[in-house]
Amino acid sequence: MFSFKARRMLREVVARDRRRFRPSLKNGLGSIERLESRELMAYSPLGVSLPNLTVSGYAGPLAFWGGPIAVNVNVSNAGSNTQNQPLSLAPGAATTADAGPFYVSVFAVARPGTRHAATLFLGNASFPGGLQQNASVQQTADFNLPAFHPGFSANYGSKVYLELVVNPNNQVSVGNSFQNTYLNLQNPIRITPPAAAVSVLGTDVPSVLQPGDTIAPNIQLANFGAISTTVGGPLDIQLIASRSRFFNRGVTVIANYTVENIQPQSNTPTQDFVTTDANLQTPANFETIRGGPVTLPTSPRRYYIGVVVNPQTVVPALASLRRPQPLLIAQVRSVGPPIPGLPPAGVIGQQIAPFPNPFPYPNAPIPNG
Repeated sequence: MFSFKARRMLREVVARDRRRFRPSLKNGLGSIERLESRELMAYSPLGVSLPNLTVSGYAGPLAFWGGPIAVNVNVSNAGSNTQNQPLSLAPGAATTADAGPFYVSVFAVARPGTRHAATLFLGNASFPGGLQQNASVQQTADFNLPAFHPGFSANYGSKVYLELVVNPNNQVSVGNSFQNTYLNLQNPIRITPPAAAVSVLGTDVPSVLQPGDTIAPNIQLANFGAISTTVGGPLDIQLIASRSRFFNRGVTVIANYTVENIQPQSNTPTQDFVTTDANLQTPANFETIRGGPVTLPTSPRRYYIGVVVNPQTVVPALASLRRPQPLLIAQVRSVGPPIPGLPPAGVIGQQIAPFPNPFPYPNAPIPNG
């Protein structure tokens, strides 16, 4: 038997525990556990299911002060209708967990996490159609960095970081606002000079070439700079033959191509930066030349073919492509020597359009002549 004092202490403990686990009327829950603390559901004070918006995003890997920058904005609505319904909801039916029209504010941040951090407002990405429960939406928005902003560094190579805030004015009533801000520290934006930088990523030609062969070359270019190539005018692309791997005297021009415009990399939001042609989806800063049939020189017995960008014109925006020393030919391929008893190969017909397959995968074989 317990003593009177022990029984009184036991009753006090039980009463205290009952008060501790009693459902609170303030949070609108009818269970012991607060579900919103586990981010399973979002509730209003009256127990109505509300949207739960979260945001993330990334920008192009480089930009310059006063230049364009594209931002990929991803918004998810983790809200879910939890009210008992007299009938099952039809697919796509409106619920209280759907979010109405909202927007995402985009900022550039310098030195985040320090007392010298500075923030620069770039603009808003609007989502006028709202977002249904358990859904996601993605949008690419274009902005401009100002000429310069105090608190940031003007040095080339310095970095700024992207910050996104969804529903900043509380236009949409949400149940959880703790995740409405996203700071991307993994993909900083590097400040670069206002110049284009065109590279030849690949050429799609036969693996074995003989002098006198007729081929239909495909050439892929990329602009890894911060401005469009239209600033310097159309690009002059040449497929040339040379006795060496350098562009010097004695080269033979096999084909001339003109490219009007290649978008800058600052307009291409990228999380995992890939500089090669290993892309199933061609980025906006890539351009592919689909060449018609051309015939290679019949002599000498051995030489090289390759690609040169703007070989004759010095363009200010592309000045980095010109060097005092001989210009190295891009994507060099060996030609020759001739195979005894095997005549030069030829192609029949023109290139096939449209081109649904990514570079360098061919759309259809071109039979030999």
